[in-house]
Amino acid sequence: MKEKRKKRERRVKVVFKNKPKQLSIQLFIKNSHRSLSDIEVEVVDILLDHYNKTGSKWIYAHAGLLGLAEHLRVDYDSLGRALLNLRQDGIIYTWPKLYERQTFKLGLKSAFLKKLEAAAKGSP
Repeated sequence: MKEKRKKRERRVKVVFKNKPKQLSIQLFIKNSHRSLSDIEVEVVDILLDHYNKTGSKWIYAHAGLLGLAEHLRVDYDSLGRALLNLRQDGIIYTWPKLYERQTFKLGLKSAFLKKLEAAAKGSP
């Protein structure tokens, strides 16, 4: 078991070493036809920062939507609308559904990350 864990850790280190650039929301904003609100930018920026540091596309919101709003220091209703807009635009996902539970998973969609990676490769 210990050897399997070590192999897996070595694989993860190789993946992180081969990452060409840190992804930024600015790449999406520059190439997007729709402007994002400040709250939407902040949510995506937090998720991208987590992705750049850990390689994980998602985070847990343990205190639910209200706790996330307090953490971001934004209005609860504004955050709810922002998350719904981001879900509709195919940028993030929430699991389980946003208002079903106290703890939910908030993550970046793979297709969105692929767009950002393509934009990063195309930029100098």
